[in-house]
Amino acid sequence: IEGAEQELLRGDVAWLDKVDYAVIELHPELIDYDRVVQTLHDAGLSRDFKRLSGNDTIEGFRRTRLTAAPREDDAV
Repeated sequence: IEGAEQELLRGDVAWLDKVDYAVIELHPELIDYDRVVQTLHDAGLSRDFKRLSGNDTIEGFRRTRLTAAPREDDAV
């Protein structure tokens, strides 16, 4: 989704409740960086790491709180 991070994270982001960890290359010159990061935080994901790669950043976000019931496919 090169450069489309903002589009993916706009509107209904209920699907983020199923995400426990995400690694995303963000392009601050193409997106509203603060809004994208806030959307991830609002979904219960917090920054785990951030690496600079030229003008872009590669960031990891980890689930910090439960926002959904366990899924059936989460068998122990």
